[in-house]
Amino acid sequence: MTLGSICRCGRIITDGSKTCPDHKAKDARPNAYQRGYDAEHRKDRKRLLLEQPFCQHPGCSEPSTVLDHIDGLGPLGPRGHDRDNHRAYCETHHNQRTARDQPPGSATRGSYWQHPFLVIVGPSGVGKTAVRNEMVKITGADSLGPDDFVDRWDALFDRLDASKNAVVECVLIHSGLRRRIKERRARVVKLTAPTWVLRDRMDRRGEDDRTIQRRINQTFEAGYGHEIVPDLELEVSDMTPLEAAERIVAEMGTP
Repeated sequence: MTLGSICRCGRIITDGSKTCPDHKAKDARPNAYQRGYDAEHRKDRKRLLLEQPFCQHPGCSEPSTVLDHIDGLGPLGPRGHDRDNHRAYCETHHNQRTARDQPPGSATRGSYWQHPFLVIVGPSGVGKTAVRNEMVKITGADSLGPDDFVDRWDALFDRLDASKNAVVECVLIHSGLRRRIKERRARVVKLTAPTWVLRDRMDRRGEDDRTIQRRINQTFEAGYGHEIVPDLELEVSDMTPLEAAERIVAEMGTP
């Protein structure tokens, strides 16, 4: 008769191991140093807390104690030690964000993970904003786009994280948005059109030839090689924004 052993949580183990499956998974997690919280991170934190002695969460005036990474990827992310990717939080607001951003499968994740959203991507001039506006009218979802958050992805993420349903517009997908797409199983729609259509539309908007060429180069040469594969690719050169929006809703459902 095999008596087995007792895990530290009190569960009796009879398979010859010393810990239960739940604690095996926890024990296998990399330690803080392996996750990038090393001397360089401590140096970043010390500098930030000296510069920002109070929590930067809106409406909070508590002393700051934690370095929070805006893109949510931690010190091992591509911008782990980028000052523009750091903000000072008090422990309460940092813990709230950490709990909200727990990866899928975590027992601590809340309803945040059940909130769907849809991302519209595509080159400049393809009509993303017009399609997004029609999508919002049809679905009643929150509208989030570059006209709302010029070069401020952190503000976009705060709004997105507080939205139950949203339609997000962007040319290329930022790393923080890519993470949320994967974690929340969001859907991506890519709008396309021939280059001459894009050039004509930007010309009608009064943009000069140099700007038009730069945008064409950015969106096609930089391309979508590092992007998430879209769930739907739609050629919209012969569609009105309303027709494109109705097609997206018919094929993808309401965000």
